[in-house]
Amino acid sequence: MVKLTIKDPEVLKIVFNMNTYYGATQSWYQTNWQRKAGCGPTTLSNLIIYYAKTHINNNILFDKDTSYANVLSFMNEMWNYAHPTILGVNKPEIIKEGLINYGKSKKTRLFTNILKIKKNKLLRPSLEEIINYLKKALINNSAVAFLNLSAGKLTNLDDWHWVLIISLSYNKDDVDVEIMDQGELKIINLKEWLLSTRLGGSFIYIERAELIK
Repeated sequence: MVKLTIKDPEVLKIVFNMNTYYGATQSWYQTNWQRKAGCGPTTLSNLIIYYAKTHINNNILFDKDTSYANVLSFMNEMWNYAHPTILGVNKPEIIKEGLINYGKSKKTRLFTNILKIKKNKLLRPSLEEIINYLKKALINNSAVAFLNLSAGKLTNLDDWHWVLIISLSYNKDDVDVEIMDQGELKIINLKEWLLSTRLGGSFIYIERAELIK
C-alpha cells in the first residue's frame, strides 16, 4: 500500500474544553443556519490555515495560533468569503472565489486546482486520474477540500458535504483517503465512493501563492 500525507497534520489539531479536534467543525458556529450549512466555509478555513502554517512566507494568510477562539473568529470571517446559498456551498467555484478574494485582501494571489466528478459517469475522470490529482496536491503539502454531493454506498460520509483530505493510501485493488470531518479523523474508501456516488462532487486545493506587488 502506497501512502502519501500532508507533512504536518498536527497543525490542525485544536484543543478546547479538554477535547481534541482535528480541524475546525461547523458545530462551533453560533446560528442554526451556520451550523447546518457551514461545512464549506469551515473547510475553507481549514484549507487556508494549513497552507498558511506550513508554506514559507504565507503566514500573512493566518498569523495566529490555532486556539479555539482564533479559529472560530477565522471561520466567521470565511463565512463571508464562501457564503452558503440556499443550496449551501454546492460548487467548487464558490471556494475558489473565496480563496482568490481572501488572498487579494492579504495582497496574495492564490492559485487553485479543481477536479470535478460529474453526475454523468461517462464524463467522470478515472480513478487513476483522481489518484494522480491527489498525489500532486499532497506532494505539494496541500490539503484538499472535497465536496461530496452524494455518498453512494459509504456510510461514514454525509451527503452534500465538504471535508478536508489529508492523506491518500492506495494499491492496485483499493484507494482510501483520510479526512478531517466535524473535528474527527475518518478513513473513507474513495474507490467505492467513485463507483457508487449518484451525483459526484469536486476537489480543490491551493496550488501556489504569490505576493501581489
